[in-house]
Amino acid sequence: MIFTRLFTSLCMLLVVSTNSERLTKADKAAAKAAKTEQRKMERGLRIFGDQASHFERSDCGCAAISNCWLVGDPHVKSFYGKHSQVSGKNGLDIYTHENFSITCTTYGRDVMDYIKFGHVHEWHVEDCNGQPGFLPSKSHTYSDGSVITAQVYCEKRKRQKIHINLLVKKTTILKHEATFEEHESTLASSGVCVGK
Repeated sequence: MIFTRLFTSLCMLLVVSTNSERLTKADKAAAKAAKTEQRKMERGLRIFGDQASHFERSDCGCAAISNCWLVGDPHVKSFYGKHSQVSGKNGLDIYTHENFSITCTTYGRDVMDYIKFGHVHEWHVEDCNGQPGFLPSKSHTYSDGSVITAQVYCEKRKRQKIHINLLVKKTTILKHEATFEEHESTLASSGVCVGK
């Protein structure tokens, strides 16, 4: 009887100890995932500063603002805060809505060298004149009053050719109470900024 109680207590201690290790592993995995997401976010913050942070919502609830960025070879942060890496060797749809598209091409290790903003404006890596810095930004207004703005940054890092990075910011006019993502899903938009 004493042996049975001792054995039962020992088994329960083993189960508690094993569960504690699992929680510790889960906590470690969560901490690692958070650190990875932070490193990914730092790519955009390093280039574009606070304007590369995640979405905002207006105080009146009548507009929602979000941004998407493509940096390096290109790493993407979508309008919804999801990080991925994409290839643009054959051209890449960044964002398309209402017959207005933002596209790019890449060279070498998939770093962006050409961005087209609608039908009238484009940036090319040669516009950088070999120097890091911002190129003039451009905006487009949609039929519902929503505005999309693109900002391009020329970057040259150690042992790399100069390339261009892109920050896309969209201010959406809301017809009813909704988040940016909810509203955007009703628009039939496409591109890496919306994960399509």
